[in-house]
Amino acid sequence: LTTFIVIGPWTLRNRIVHEKWVPIKATFWVNVWKGNNDYATGTDRTAMSDEAKARLGSVANQLDDSQVMEYRYDGQRQYVMLDPSQQSRLRNQPEVVQEEVFKELAVGWIEQHPRRYLELCGIRLFKTLTIDWDNPKAENIFYQISRFVLLGLSSAGLVVAVRQKWSLVFPAVLVLTALATYTLTVTAARFSIPFEPLQLCLAAAVVAVPFERRAQPSHAPIGMGWLPAGSNP
Repeated sequence: LTTFIVIGPWTLRNRIVHEKWVPIKATFWVNVWKGNNDYATGTDRTAMSDEAKARLGSVANQLDDSQVMEYRYDGQRQYVMLDPSQQSRLRNQPEVVQEEVFKELAVGWIEQHPRRYLELCGIRLFKTLTIDWDNPKAENIFYQISRFVLLGLSSAGLVVAVRQKWSLVFPAVLVLTALATYTLTVTAARFSIPFEPLQLCLAAAVVAVPFERRAQPSHAPIGMGWLPAGSNP
């Protein structure tokens, strides 16, 4: 009810203005296009060249990433790859019209490049689970180590959780739905944030295993003469 009260008026406004039912905003197809075009990397960024990586240098490993976010390091996006004819179709158009153009571009490209689309799906899945190597901020070695350590621990933690019979159905549905969406459309480094709380729980399960074993009471070997306190031989 609260969601309807908050979103309802804006949805109605979109219906009146654009003559289409748009709950909040129409950006699905533009994001699909970002992840599926001739220059696509699976994210909204273009491929980062070796020259760009060299230009980053030691800046990438600074704990403060404000410099990395500057345009000279992180300025290329898929929008700059639109050709003049595509730009003319989008220029000064309302969002819903632009959405129709991007839908045409994205669907047409996928139909013409099915093999490349499948390759990009694999790339998107890998980037979501690990790092986006076309994102300048991902050049930070501390970020890379933390991502792969978390992935390793959470993978091992999943085994522990299954053995301990955790209730995983609901989180599994959420995670798999999100992963499928990112894999088929577009991903970004920030898209992994919703997974991290669950990953941390699974990682904690692995870390806790040796402590739980140490906390378990030890039993006296049979025949060694050990008896419970207060017992008479």
